[in-house]
Amino acid sequence: MTRNKRLNVAIAIAIAIALWIYVVGELDPSSVKKIKNIPITPLHTEVLSDRGLAVSSMTSQMLDIEVSGSRKAIANLEPGDISATVDLASASKGENEVHISVRVPNGITINNKSINNIKVTVESLVSKSVPVKIVYNGSFKDDEEGTTVSVQNKEVEVTGAESIVELVSYARGTVDASRVKDEESTNTCKLIPVSKDGNKVENVTLSKKSTTVSTILSKTKTVALNVAISDYSSDGATRKTTVPKKVIIAGRSDVLKSITSVSADDVDISNISKNTDIDLEFSSLPEGVKISEKNSHLVVKVTVTQLGEKVIKIAKSEIKISGEQSNLKYEIQDLSFVTLTVTGDEDAVAKLKSSDFELVIDVSNAQKGDNQIQLSVNGDTKNFSVGLDPQFVNVKVSSK
Repeated sequence: MTRNKRLNVAIAIAIAIALWIYVVGELDPSSVKKIKNIPITPLHTEVLSDRGLAVSSMTSQMLDIEVSGSRKAIANLEPGDISATVDLASASKGENEVHISVRVPNGITINNKSINNIKVTVESLVSKSVPVKIVYNGSFKDDEEGTTVSVQNKEVEVTGAESIVELVSYARGTVDASRVKDEESTNTCKLIPVSKDGNKVENVTLSKKSTTVSTILSKTKTVALNVAISDYSSDGATRKTTVPKKVIIAGRSDVLKSITSVSADDVDISNISKNTDIDLEFSSLPEGVKISEKNSHLVVKVTVTQLGEKVIKIAKSEIKISGEQSNLKYEIQDLSFVTLTVTGDEDAVAKLKSSDFELVIDVSNAQKGDNQIQLSVNGDTKNFSVGLDPQFVNVKVSSK
């Protein structure tokens, strides 16, 4: 490349850079940008509250927009500069379709929005009291755990839309394990509304955002568990129970040392009509002893078998004769069939058929002439109660 050509290239590059600086700095051309996941904020919810109403759901919580403006304005645009709102001041109970208003800084234009309206469901505003439960976050030694000595607020009030409030089972407070000491100490923990499965429930408020908890580090010990079961039912159903044999207790080591077993409150299953888990309760534990949080679900499992009845007829020809002598003939007299009344588990009884049972008479001691011989039944008589009609049959014995 000659010297003149190199000079021309350099001049061209310099001119291009100068033009770019001029266009960007002086003319500031337009630019386009897509912004996603802008939260939609409901306005005037306090107006709904004053009318005894609350929001239970919105069909969308976010929207996306496309904006345009000068390159400089777009470059300086921050997520906090944009707001999306819906005005609920005039919303009524039920489903409401409301317009989404989006505000952007001066010099920015909204080209389009992913959605323009959303449906907001409004319900009655209700409140209820729920218990406060304290849990511990972190790890303890195998034979230790955090014990809650006292809680400033044993219950709090949860308020919100009726269907959402129904989901709240309790308010959970969490204490960090590192803050639990050998001596009783006080901690403040935030309260969160949660469902029975332990999941946080959104869009409700608690009357107390936090509570004060007194905690202490306790020892744990596994001991025998005694559970008395009572059943005074008379409905004929069979009730079987499965009961935990062991339980983990917590307390000071000197208190636990002499304890080898504890008793749960008596459990009455008389009125249980279907398979059920009954939570064990402990109202008579020794002083200074608590049930450890390390225990998994402490329940009595009750399995209920409803009784069913079925009538099965077995023909005379199906009765098996045993103990016969080869030189004698045996004839069952005055009988067409035997009626079996079978009682047992309702579902199992319904599936029974005549081939599930065998009727037998033993004629080994029968004499010539007429004999009254008792019927016996082979089959699943362990799980079923079987009644026979008749119980005896007349067998005529004669020479061949």
